[in-house]
Amino acid sequence: MFNIFESNKEDLLYIVDNFGREVSINNKTVKAIITNNVVSEYEDRYILSTQSIKRGELVKDGTENYLVITESVSKRYSKYKAIMRHCNYTLDVPKEVCKLIGRDSSGRPVYDCTNQLIPTPVIVDNKSFSIMEGAIRLPNNQILVTMQDNVANKTEMVTNKEFELMDSTWVVLNVDLTKNGLLLMTCEFKSEV
Repeated sequence: MFNIFESNKEDLLYIVDNFGREVSINNKTVKAIITNNVVSEYEDRYILSTQSIKRGELVKDGTENYLVITESVSKRYSKYKAIMRHCNYTLDVPKEVCKLIGRDSSGRPVYDCTNQLIPTPVIVDNKSFSIMEGAIRLPNNQILVTMQDNVANKTEMVTNKEFELMDSTWVVLNVDLTKNGLLLMTCEFKSEV
């Protein structure tokens, strides 16, 4: 029987293939339709794809980076749809990078490990995280840094961690993990660089 409320998958694939563009989601090329959201102080966009989109995924559209900030756990009318927000800063997150240089006399691997700074796109704001208007303002000396929740970020960005951003040194006061896929860090100003 024909269901008027069910979308035609072939039509949706045709639309995405012909009107969508290639974007990178977590370094994987995906075809998606990107549309504008309402005009606000944030650069929020809708992303629509036939492939799964999860909160916290990093989307690279051209030269700009966005973080998916809404959940999209199931398909809606044969597609996934979410809101992504422009990453307005890049934070250098230290990461230990190890390179295999050989084996010891017992055959065990020997690594040369160095700390490298990995540029990580983040969203920095002076209001508590909200998609709707009416967000609560943080104190003048605090910011909210939102970044992708992954092993490297979660390992390095912990309470009392100091980092440099916006020509200042900041200290992580709290790491909020209540939004799957995102690290929400309340940070306090320490000093100017």
